[in-house]
Amino acid sequence: MIRPWQIKWWLICLLFGAPDQSSSSEHNTLRRLVAGRKLILEIGSWMGASAVVLGAIAREQDGRLVCVDTWEGEYDQNAWVAKMRNVYRRFWNRIIRAGLIKTVIPMRGLCADVLPLLAPESFDAIWIDGDHRYDGVRYDIEQARRLITPGGLICGHDYDETHIDVMRAVDEAFGKPEHEGRVWWAK
Repeated sequence: MIRPWQIKWWLICLLFGAPDQSSSSEHNTLRRLVAGRKLILEIGSWMGASAVVLGAIAREQDGRLVCVDTWEGEYDQNAWVAKMRNVYRRFWNRIIRAGLIKTVIPMRGLCADVLPLLAPESFDAIWIDGDHRYDGVRYDIEQARRLITPGGLICGHDYDETHIDVMRAVDEAFGKPEHEGRVWWAK
């Protein structure tokens, strides 16, 4: 059943593209958490709002940001948006405008296909904001644990009551994590 808020969301996305799904205060929290990290992995980049934040941090350290996404959406309203717009182009245009083309490495595909290709203990920080279903979040966390360097930071988005699956998977993996608003983190 389609709900009225979904119709409004789809119209906004059709006319203007999906709005940033994270706020400036969440970006500030992310900047503070990830500051000084050189090699960063972003699981779920969508239109690139958080990729610009993470890419700028990596660039300051002469590092790299690896972004993993299908840029097609998978199961919710994002899949509909991706059918109407070229989401990857929107993402890459943001990266270009931010001057991050030498910093950001996009890897287009499903996490189940891409993450196993990455070397263990390769990243200083990992941001998880991809599949929001329980099994998807759980898988991303398992891979993040394999990919994070000792002393690295695993963090993510949408730790709130509207994303029960995210909260459940994160709580099972880390206990109740530290969080500010919808941004969570664990070391």
